[in-house]
Amino acid sequence: MDETNSGYRPGRPGPRWLIGTDLRQAGKRIRYGGIAGLAAAGVSFFVIVITYFGDPSIAGVIQPGGGPFLLVLLETVLMSALSVGVLRRSRAAAMALLGYHLVSKLALFALAAFGLGPGELRAIPFHLVFAYLFFQGMRGVLTWHYLTRPEYPATLED
Repeated sequence: MDETNSGYRPGRPGPRWLIGTDLRQAGKRIRYGGIAGLAAAGVSFFVIVITYFGDPSIAGVIQPGGGPFLLVLLETVLMSALSVGVLRRSRAAAMALLGYHLVSKLALFALAAFGLGPGELRAIPFHLVFAYLFFQGMRGVLTWHYLTRPEYPATLED
C-alpha cells in the first residue's frame, strides 16, 4: 500500500484518507473553506438586504421584522465568525462550520420536501458545493495541525 500522501505515520492512529502530508495543499484547502464560508454568509446578507430594502411582495422571501428574518441575520453572523475561525486554523470552527451547514440545510430541505418551508429542492447541488468546500477546509485545518503540532515529539533513534 502506497502511503506517501496518506498522512499515515507509524505509531499514530488516524484516518489515512482525511489527513494529508503537504502543508501547501492544506493551506489551499483552508483558504477555499474559509472563503466559501464568507461567500455563503455574503449571499445570506445580500438576501437580507434585498428583502429589507426591496419589494416586500416577493413570494417565498423572508420578510423583515419577523423571527425568521432575525434567524437569517444570526446565521450570517455565525457563518462569518466560523469562516474567520477556519481561516485562523481553528479545528473547532472548521468542524462546526461543516456540521452547521449540513444540519441546517438538511432541515431546510426536509421541510421543503414536505411543503412546510421556504427551501427550493433544486438548490441542493449549490449547497453540496459549499458542503464540499467546507469539508476541504476542515481537512486542511486537520492536516495543518497534524503536521505542525505533533502530539508526541519524535525521539532520536540510536
